Amino acid sequence: MENLVLDVHGVVYLLTAPLDLLAKLKTGQDLLLYTHVHVREDDLSFYGFDSLEEKRLFLLMLGVSGIGPKASLAILSTFTPEEIQTAITSENISLLTKVPGIGKKTAQRLVLELKEKFKTVITIENKDSVVQRGISDALETLLALGYNMAEARHALGDIKGGLADLTTEEQVKAALRVLSKEVGKDG
Repeated sequence: MENLVLDVHGVVYLLTAPLDLLAKLKTGQDLLLYTHVHVREDDLSFYGFDSLEEKRLFLLMLGVSGIGPKASLAILSTFTPEEIQTAITSENISLLTKVPGIGKKTAQRLVLELKEKFKTVITIENKDSVVQRGISDALETLLALGYNMAEARHALGDIKGGLADLTTEEQVKAALRVLSKEVGKDG
């Protein structure tokens, strides 16, 4: 996890933020962040998020026994809020354990303690959530094949025509075609 130095009218804060947020920032850039101050008896830490949804998930995960700010941030750095919610509601333990520092027991605890909270938010399963679950399955398959998270996400995002009308198997095949073309460019 990396830090972000934020200057607010001359007061400088050191914030820890998800990696995807840090990757898209440029020095001197104006930005709006949703923040959380985590207070412990020996530490005062600041966390910054790109969206309210990320902050909400961070706080929900902090409420799970045994999950601290570092683990919550690691999860948000690995998956989008939608992917996290889908993994938890579909009880996809193996996907959650792809996060560095998250073992099987911790992933099970996340699912157990957060699944019902997400069900109250999503009461109707629509086409988008079915598509999202399929994308998560395709993502998990690519990870199992040895691709890292960035490569797998990039490949799925580069599929022409989108993913909505493809089965998981078709998504994986299309992503592998994208990845093989990129290897051809590099080699």
